[in-house]
Amino acid sequence: MSSTQYDSRTADKFVVRLPDGLRSAIEAAALADDRSMNSVFVKATRQYLDGQNRQQILLDTLANTVTTPIRADSNPRTSGLVPPAIGDYWVGQGGLYGGRREYPEGLCYVIFAVTDVGRHSYGEHGTNVEATSGIDGRENTTILVNRDGSHPAADAASAYTRDGHNDFYLPSSGELHHGYLYLPEAFEKEWYISSTQRSAYYAYGMFFVDGWIYGNGKDYVRLARPVRRILQ
Repeated sequence: MSSTQYDSRTADKFVVRLPDGLRSAIEAAALADDRSMNSVFVKATRQYLDGQNRQQILLDTLANTVTTPIRADSNPRTSGLVPPAIGDYWVGQGGLYGGRREYPEGLCYVIFAVTDVGRHSYGEHGTNVEATSGIDGRENTTILVNRDGSHPAADAASAYTRDGHNDFYLPSSGELHHGYLYLPEAFEKEWYISSTQRSAYYAYGMFFVDGWIYGNGKDYVRLARPVRRILQ
C-alpha cells in the first residue's frame, strides 16, 4: 500500500521581500514556539487569509453601527455634539473622527490624534503586566502608566493633548484594527504599537500595510498614535 508524503524539496516556493524588522519578529516567534521560521510564516499566512473572510463579515455587521446618523440629544453629557464624516477632523475634539465603537461603558465616539507621538517601545521586556484588553486601550494605558517600570509608548500617548483634551491613551489592538478598517489613510504604512500585552516578551502591533496584527517584541521601537473616546 503506497501513501503520498510531503516532500519540502518539491513543495511550491517563491521569494518574499520582508519589510524591516519582520524577519527578526518571525525568528523570535519561531524560537519562542520551538518551530521553524517557515512554519511560523505559513501559519501566519493562513491566519491572515482566513481573517480576510472574517473581516468582511465584521465590516458588513458594523456598517450600520458606524454609519447610522447619530442624534445629538442621545446623551445629555454629549448633547449638541454632531460628528463630522469619518476620517475628517472633529473641531474642538482633538482629532480625526473614527466612527463609533462599543466599550464597557457603552457606545462611544472614537477620535484618533492627527499625528503620531514618535517611535517608542512598549517597555518592560520580559515582564508580565495586566494590560491585556484587546478592546479597551484606556484601561491598558491606565495600568501601564501607574505601575512601577518603564512604558514609553503608553507614557507618550497619555501625555498628548489637543484642543484642551488630556484624556488620550495608547490604543488597544482592537482599536488599532478599528483605525485600519475605517481611516487607514490617516496612518503611516508601518508598524504601530498597541497597549495590549501578548506575553511577557511581546505586545500586539498593527502593520498598516495589510492590517496584520501580530506580537512585537516589547523592546521593539514602533510608531505610537494616541486615541480618545466620548460616551455617546
